[in-house]
Amino acid sequence: MEDLFYQFYDILVIAVTAVIMYVSVKNGISKTFPLIIGYALSFFIAFGFSGKSADYIYPEFFKEKNVEGICRNISGIDFSRQYKAYIDTLGYDFTADSRRLEQIFREGDNITEKAFQYFNSLEADFDDEKSFQEKFRRGYQTVLFDALEYDIPSSEPEYSDLTQEQFDESIKMMYNDDIMLNALYIEENFTGIYTVSLIRTVSLIIIAVAFMAVFGIFSDRFIIPHIKGFGITDHTLGIISGLIGTAVSMIIISGLVVILLNTGNGEMILFNTQTIEKTRIFKHIYNTIVTEFY
Repeated sequence: MEDLFYQFYDILVIAVTAVIMYVSVKNGISKTFPLIIGYALSFFIAFGFSGKSADYIYPEFFKEKNVEGICRNISGIDFSRQYKAYIDTLGYDFTADSRRLEQIFREGDNITEKAFQYFNSLEADFDDEKSFQEKFRRGYQTVLFDALEYDIPSSEPEYSDLTQEQFDESIKMMYNDDIMLNALYIEENFTGIYTVSLIRTVSLIIIAVAFMAVFGIFSDRFIIPHIKGFGITDHTLGIISGLIGTAVSMIIISGLVVILLNTGNGEMILFNTQTIEKTRIFKHIYNTIVTEFY
């Protein structure tokens, strides 16, 4: 029964595919292909305008509110203590001193190298330097995302690889006396990326569906009624438009899932990455589409 619950998405994929293929084969390619071309054009238009709409909507309606929320959340954070807690999760056989970490952080230059030297003094050869650098620099985003869990529109944000310069600058900003300036820095370099991505996804879906509706009405009234089929070949070739129609539907469904995942912080029963990964079919479709389009 539990396995059936996790296959909700697979059942949805099969059902949508079956309906679209049936309609496409029944009507034939002569009547469905013009509509499919309209749908393809809808996405082409949507991709062109979604980025521009996100670039306008984000600074006008979201940026200031996000900065204020970040400012509230980081105003009371003990950054060096939180970083120490992160270091303690890495499995090293020593306990870091948060005061020593703060001293290194406040110096603000070559932080990773100085931290490596400090930890190496606690336990010789505790880790190779390259592996340590990756883990240590990821700590900034881990601490930051934990503090801003409900301000970042993603339950599992992807961690970006920070260069030494980016990492040092990010750490120095955490000790800046101007908290609002630090909040603005975080929004522009980290959290704003996820907000813009979410707005772009919503815009893409809305614009695509709107133009698909327009093309659908246009095809029904002016094109399809005047097209005559050409026998069994026409119906057989309807498979082609059925496949294209299915692909378009999967893009829309995946986009809606992305939106629900982000707005729900991945905590809703159906709309979380763990549920999707337990599917047999949908996870491959979803991961491919999200990578390519969202």
